[in-house]
Amino acid sequence: MADIIPFKGTLYDPEKIGDISKVTAPPYDVISPDEQKALYDSDPRNIIRVLFGMDMPGDNPKENKYTRAARSLKEWQGEGA
Repeated sequence: MADIIPFKGTLYDPEKIGDISKVTAPPYDVISPDEQKALYDSDPRNIIRVLFGMDMPGDNPKENKYTRAARSLKEWQGEGA
């Protein structure tokens, strides 16, 4: 039988973030390209950068929306955001 154990969620620190509405986003599948860009530009710690990153010119297997998402999340966690 498999052992099922809970995992600890990752939350923003309101003390460091301030206005939580600046770093949240609707579900990715209802966001238009214009909304995606606006959310991406709204705050460098908006969750859109992790959940629905933008394709950029020059993306390749070593640098792309997925590697940028991983890097962003790791940086935010390192900052305690």
